[in-house]
Amino acid sequence: MRTDRNRCAHPTFLKNSLPFTPSAESARLHIRNALALVLTQPPKQGKAALESLQALVLSPYFPTEIPDAVARLKGSELQSARAPLIMGFVDLICFGWPDSNSPLHTKAAALVALLAIVELHRKEALPRLILNVNKLLMHTEEWPVELGCSLAIRLAEVGEKVYEPGRPIVRKWLVAPSKGAKRARVVQKALFIGWLRDDAEAAILQLKAEDFGDVIDQIPPEMATAAAKLYSSAKTWDEANNYASRFAIKYASWFSERDLDLIFAEVAAGRNDLPGSHGYREFLAALAAQDESKCAGVAALLESHGLEGVNIKQEPIENARSALT
Repeated sequence: MRTDRNRCAHPTFLKNSLPFTPSAESARLHIRNALALVLTQPPKQGKAALESLQALVLSPYFPTEIPDAVARLKGSELQSARAPLIMGFVDLICFGWPDSNSPLHTKAAALVALLAIVELHRKEALPRLILNVNKLLMHTEEWPVELGCSLAIRLAEVGEKVYEPGRPIVRKWLVAPSKGAKRARVVQKALFIGWLRDDAEAAILQLKAEDFGDVIDQIPPEMATAAAKLYSSAKTWDEANNYASRFAIKYASWFSERDLDLIFAEVAAGRNDLPGSHGYREFLAALAAQDESKCAGVAALLESHGLEGVNIKQEPIENARSALT
């Protein structure tokens, strides 16, 4: 349509020196397409479009999961939006969420929509988000800084582009994130940002049992090792069961051979109260649920520490009892 329009608006002479003349059928087709695709559609730019998108995000039916939110935004003005509307939508959320006078203030759906628009229109949305995050970090109020730090750590592509003046602010927030933030998840994300990695590794050492329990997938090796050290240090029956239920059982498949070696060494030396806890037997059962090669490695470690005679693949709980009595 655009090519034929240009040929008609700016006379183009063909090889036979005659001006381009579309057929009547082509003209009717273009008129139909112009009506269907452009003239009968509501405005897609400007204030009205942003108000419509804001209402969409504030709807109680707006999805809470990012993939679903992407699908929903595809059915809105953002499906075929140009860069100005996309950037305007990013601005609307970035500066509306921390504004106490905005309907979007602290709305979880707004953050889901923001992450969704980055997925949907990454080329236009991501650079704008990086720019906005750096602006937010320069604020002195709590909410803008909170959002800036959260987005910088949540999206490594954004975090890597934080300007030097904003980096000390993100580092401080990493040590003491907001009450609503899951501290271990924040640290987990921070490990993937080059300039923040050392701070993240230091923050891991400050995590508690309840923090480790908040991370249940894609456990970084550094976090698994710290969790293994904490689990192996349980001095009481209550501590042993608490650690097992909160994180050790969940981390079973993420512990390395070195992590397990540490745990079993402390058990064999009698420096913890794991053997007396039912949580430890459940931990062994979780190890037994892994594939045969890993189970063989666990059995070898147990045997190397004098906890021999354990065939945890067949009857993990009963055999764990026999090994520890």
